[in-house]
Amino acid sequence: MVIGGFMKDLKKSVISISKDDKEIVDSYQSYFLDGYIGLVFNKYTDSDKYEVYIYIKTSNEIASPLLYKTSNDINVMKEYYTELLNYIQKEEPDIIMNRCISKD
Repeated sequence: MVIGGFMKDLKKSVISISKDDKEIVDSYQSYFLDGYIGLVFNKYTDSDKYEVYIYIKTSNEIASPLLYKTSNDINVMKEYYTELLNYIQKEEPDIIMNRCISKD
């Protein structure tokens, strides 16, 4: 299985997000099929707003953000980050890709 075959569908699942200044609270990246999968936990620098999302990339394409969530509650976002981290570390690639495509 290769990411490229799913990239078109993954990109359909991407939403537009704010380009406001953010600082990284935590992040994770690992090899995934023929590319990488990553998880990002950001804090907006001008507010108490946080965001968490997954990205999947190959050498020349990226689908980001996937499974995006935002909240003003840091504890909610820490839990979501941990949930997604455990998920991408334990699940099979096809299950992860399908969840990202379906936005669940």
